[in-house]
Amino acid sequence: MTDQPQSHAGDRLRSIADDFLALRRTVDNSKPIAGAPAFDELASQYATAQGIATTALTYLLTASTHPLAYGSAAGHAAIEYLGHTVRLGTNATAQLASAISVAAEYHRIDAQPDPATGRTRPRPSARRDALDALLKLAADLLGEGYVRATDAAEFLDKAETRARREAAKRRAGPAPVTPGDPQQATAPSPASAVRALSSAQRGALRMIQRGYARLHQDPDGKHRIETGTSTRITMATFDSLRGKGLIEAEEGGRLLYSGRRLLLTASGEQALHALDSTAPAPVQPRPRAALTTPATVTVKRGVRR
Repeated sequence: MTDQPQSHAGDRLRSIADDFLALRRTVDNSKPIAGAPAFDELASQYATAQGIATTALTYLLTASTHPLAYGSAAGHAAIEYLGHTVRLGTNATAQLASAISVAAEYHRIDAQPDPATGRTRPRPSARRDALDALLKLAADLLGEGYVRATDAAEFLDKAETRARREAAKRRAGPAPVTPGDPQQATAPSPASAVRALSSAQRGALRMIQRGYARLHQDPDGKHRIETGTSTRITMATFDSLRGKGLIEAEEGGRLLYSGRRLLLTASGEQALHALDSTAPAPVQPRPRAALTTPATVTVKRGVRR
């Protein structure tokens, strides 16, 4: 992240993503044999993975304090995906450390007794099934780290683009309104859009505004909306709101894993604002009627003591 006018907020993250991808290819192409010959190669991969994870963590701590991180939904999503990137880099490092441990375990080729178990029979240095399994896990984690880092970079660019567009609008001031503009005459008002929404659709808009809705896809291809709360958003409600141009799904999310966050469009934000401004005022209680009526007063005046 940088404040220079022509910079791209996600460039640094793309560099981290490239490091993930390069290390994954290295791990995929390496076929070390458990034992002393594998130490240097595995140690180099471990050190590289540890450096990538540390760099991602440092960038996460720096980016989380930048205005882009909390000024928009895209900024929030970028920090979330960057957190996943740190986790994946750390887990890949742990798998490579386990691979070094396996290589060291099969290094016993001198027939000396094992100080822990007393075993004197050496393990064959050519065996590598356990080593291959650990390296495959590390490669898969590194590949997922590349995807998450790339997604985070795209979200940062999206947040930066939106911030620059809003800044340009503030500098330009309000656009002049032409009285005879036919588009303005036919455009529906936010209040009319709100009146056309059902109660379920209104509730869905509020849930999406709070960031509690994500679009997921099951392995069988069926889509669903997760809110993390007891409030449900059906696919029919989702399709209707998206057809009205009030919501959209984030770009770059993976439907089978973390899902795609649902976001309000500009029209959706206007409709929700109109919904809040047109909420009915609380009903005031009626004043209680007088206990004594005029007829009663007349009668009392006519009573003789």
